[in-house]
Amino acid sequence: MDVTNDKVNYPVIMCINWIIYDTFIYIFVGWYLDKTLPSEYGSAEPLWFFLNPMWWLGKTSAEKEPAPYTLEEEKENMDGKAEEKDVEDNCKSTLMNDYNKDDTFVEIKRLKKTFGGNMTFGCYQPQASCCAAEDNAALLCCCCCHGCCGIPFPTTAPKFHAVKGVSYTIPDDELFCLLGPNGAGKTTTINMMTGLHPQTSGQIKVDGLSVKSDMQKVRKIMGCCPQHDILWSELTAAEHVALWARLKGVAVADIDEEVRSRLEAVDLAAVADRPAGAFSGGMLRRLSVTLSLTGEPKIAYMDEPTTGMDPVSRRHVWDLIEQCKKGRTILLTTHSMEEADVLGNTIAIMGKGRLRAFGSSLHLKTIFGAGYQLTFTCDEGAESEVRDLIKAADPFMELLDIKQRSIIFRHSLADDEGEEAGTKLRLLCDFLENLEKDKAAFKVNDFSIAMTTLEEVFLALCKSDEEVEMGNRVEKLQAEIESATLNHKNGQLTMDGNNLYEIESLADALGPLLTAQEANVLVNAQSDFAQAAETKTKSFLDAAFFGLRKLVPVTSNIFVSKAVCDKNMADWAGQDLQPDSTVPLNVPHKGKVYQVNLAYQSVSSCTETGIMIPGQLVQFKTDPITMSEADSVAYFAEHEAQFLGLAIEDVKQEK
Repeated sequence: MDVTNDKVNYPVIMCINWIIYDTFIYIFVGWYLDKTLPSEYGSAEPLWFFLNPMWWLGKTSAEKEPAPYTLEEEKENMDGKAEEKDVEDNCKSTLMNDYNKDDTFVEIKRLKKTFGGNMTFGCYQPQASCCAAEDNAALLCCCCCHGCCGIPFPTTAPKFHAVKGVSYTIPDDELFCLLGPNGAGKTTTINMMTGLHPQTSGQIKVDGLSVKSDMQKVRKIMGCCPQHDILWSELTAAEHVALWARLKGVAVADIDEEVRSRLEAVDLAAVADRPAGAFSGGMLRRLSVTLSLTGEPKIAYMDEPTTGMDPVSRRHVWDLIEQCKKGRTILLTTHSMEEADVLGNTIAIMGKGRLRAFGSSLHLKTIFGAGYQLTFTCDEGAESEVRDLIKAADPFMELLDIKQRSIIFRHSLADDEGEEAGTKLRLLCDFLENLEKDKAAFKVNDFSIAMTTLEEVFLALCKSDEEVEMGNRVEKLQAEIESATLNHKNGQLTMDGNNLYEIESLADALGPLLTAQEANVLVNAQSDFAQAAETKTKSFLDAAFFGLRKLVPVTSNIFVSKAVCDKNMADWAGQDLQPDSTVPLNVPHKGKVYQVNLAYQSVSSCTETGIMIPGQLVQFKTDPITMSEADSVAYFAEHEAQFLGLAIEDVKQEK
């Protein structure tokens, strides 16, 4: 056959040539689209990336140096609470470069990640509101296929801020543990550090290399155990390790030894030749862990590595990680508080995309812990008497639970605002000394004392993150019911199904974060709310909201009497204060002491009518927390009397 016959319109040689041309064209188009189209894995390059000489030199994109530190920048996205000082100090030192770079392996500055916000299209369907109506006239206007009909219009997708400008450093040769509830931003942070997601803004440096501009070099020194196993079911465990070892540059002569040592480290040597598809979930996690450490990387990212493992396998992996953290940096995320306590040199707790706590396990327990938990055993039937005797000896004992023959208290060592430093600690020591001398005087058979666990610290921070939002929901719910009642023609208490659904939703969100006694308050509030809806009785509704306000803070006004102002003025005596000076005013209100910053002139000029401070987050506090609203009136008066050093009658007269 003559393939060069030019008398034919389409000679065979032309077809062969076009096949060769198309092959190169499709290869280029496929390579270009793979680089530029966004996907679940990896960062997309800009459309003109191939015109950038820096890309061909191994740098993905140029990166500017971070902006200089600005005054009080570390306080952004913070609540201003005293316990956030460690996070703020760490953020400030990072942004000011006030750390030893020779001992620092990871530097994170102003890291942000925002999803959404891109241009998209919506569909305007005016007929949908007619279909949702209940009257027949509106239904006549309804288009039966309104789900398909509509008018397109351009819009912007909603934004979600997964990580909100965090800044911190991770030292070399350390296991850094990142904790947080689901949706806190842990996995997103790791995905940005490993190059799976581009950061919206901010800088990440690993061993001095920028993740944005030197990602290819970073990948050569890192290992990763992702949250979900990325393995081939057809390959055996040994083949997986061998493949990873070659990708990491392990010499061919050392492959067999690397395979043997890595599989023995996670107790998988006996199933080295079994396909991964036949492994259980725990075995797959162990294989992923050992792959992240294959090739001796300088840094290993482990995203919830022990999920799905039995206790024996988990302990085995802990031993492996403990051995391997010498000589490398490991960043680990987990939901196991015990795992973080055992392995972590430094623990950071994230919540809603920001850092909430930073430090060692012991430091976090000291700062955020609820103090000590004390359990007392007694004779059956004597629980109430023992409780009263202990409360009389130490008023700061907070009742957690009463069981048959045992009473559980919690004792915080953190002094309240306005209290002398060490007051609670001295009282606890005196109580324990008296108890040890004469248990019979307290009707106690035996007792135990335990320090706050890391899990309690975690729950306290989660509750702190949620309680402001929960308080806003409680405030909104109360306002809706009051508005509906006010608009009723007879002034009858008005509640609908949406109000009942909201209280159930609040209970579901708040319940897991509460102690046994707090949970009882929540159950009683739900019961009062249901009775209020059924009987239309306002007293039940007031009792329900009183219970909720003991669980979450709600924005309200704080009244400051002249006696409180005078006491604060006496405490400031000797200080050189000017009329425009800002002073911390300690105010007893609803069982707690709040510290409010006011101008000195406002306090010094307080009249007999007192001062009203609006817009303060207030949470009621009673002891016990199950105290009724009627009994709490006397309790609040007694608390204010103790603050002022007066008799209760004097406080009532002052009111």
